[in-house]
Amino acid sequence: MTENKNKISGFTLTETMVVVLIFAAVMSLALAVFLSTVRNQRVAMSYQRLVAETSYALGEAEEMLRKEGSVNQTDINKFLSSSVEIVDFSAYTENGEKTTISLKTKIKVGEGEDLSIRLQTTTVTN
Repeated sequence: MTENKNKISGFTLTETMVVVLIFAAVMSLALAVFLSTVRNQRVAMSYQRLVAETSYALGEAEEMLRKEGSVNQTDINKFLSSSVEIVDFSAYTENGEKTTISLKTKIKVGEGEDLSIRLQTTTVTN
């Protein structure tokens, strides 16, 4: 029985390069999915914050209108954080019975990208 003592075991350079290329391709796809998920999460969190702050400000405006008889955009700004901006505001009374407050706000999500929302409430005063 003859033994070959010169036989070297291991991987060839070609096999190693193929494995490295496959690994790089899989990791680049995983990175793209991860970055997309992070961006989508940031947008979702910004939207939730925008809805919450706008709802709160609208509720406070309604309460202020009930107590003081009037409300303006400066009053509402006190209830919003610095990252939320008022785009449009209106408050009007119809026939002395029904008061409608409309508030549109926006928040910056990314470079050149904003989310906006418009909420409206109507209060009947009898």
